[in-house]
Amino acid sequence: MTKLSLFDFKDYKQYLLWREQNWQGRAMRRELAAGTGCQPAYVSQVLNGNNHFSLEQAEKANTVLGHVPLESHFFMLTVQMNRAGTVQLKTYFENQILKIKEGRAILKNRVDVKEGLNKEQQQTYYNNHLYALIHVALTVEKFQTVQALSERFQIPKDKVREILEFLVNCGLAVRKKDRYEVGTARIHLGSDSKFISRHHVNWRIKSLENIDLRIPEDLHYSSVISCSEDDIPLIKERLIAAIEEIKKIIKDSPAKDIFVFNADMFQLKR
Repeated sequence: MTKLSLFDFKDYKQYLLWREQNWQGRAMRRELAAGTGCQPAYVSQVLNGNNHFSLEQAEKANTVLGHVPLESHFFMLTVQMNRAGTVQLKTYFENQILKIKEGRAILKNRVDVKEGLNKEQQQTYYNNHLYALIHVALTVEKFQTVQALSERFQIPKDKVREILEFLVNCGLAVRKKDRYEVGTARIHLGSDSKFISRHHVNWRIKSLENIDLRIPEDLHYSSVISCSEDDIPLIKERLIAAIEEIKKIIKDSPAKDIFVFNADMFQLKR
């Protein structure tokens, strides 16, 4: 199950009730009362009734809840939206909340990446999937030689050497005698890059080729769905959260072999 976060809630009271379920020691209301300078009974009136935290209390609650700056800002917006006395004011804060959600939907803003290639290098790297393939393969110890890469991926040794030389010159690989290792942090293309379509096409072609192999253990999923446009931002948020969770698993997983991971969701135009 995908893990929820503050950004999944517009009603700060629902968020606090959710946090309370997982609060260590089940004493969140007492800690909120102490941290915000009010009585525990008032905290219960806020969570279970029509009362609201003041902005001063909400600001102090951020400390109790351990929010990072963006979470603190988002939490304050949800409190102000729920406190708003007019439709216009409520809409104003709701739009501010939506902007943050949309910003989080841009995956480039949510992963720690390093832009390690100039435009010319990006063109070489992304026009041929073998460059990214070998780059990632260098994270696997048994593939860190020309011989091993050539045998595993059925690539001529001269082509492997050409790609490795490129990666070394770009700082994406480091040569240590007859072995090669990854030289820098991973790179990432944003949705605004002119190379993004080539990158996606490369790996979707490989996926289509793999489907024909009909390997039972492999996973390929495609579906056409109908749903409300209002639910699309929530679905995207869930997908991105799932990707983030998967990336954490990948980060801690021992590098043993190479796999392809694709995910798509888009509005059908034609």
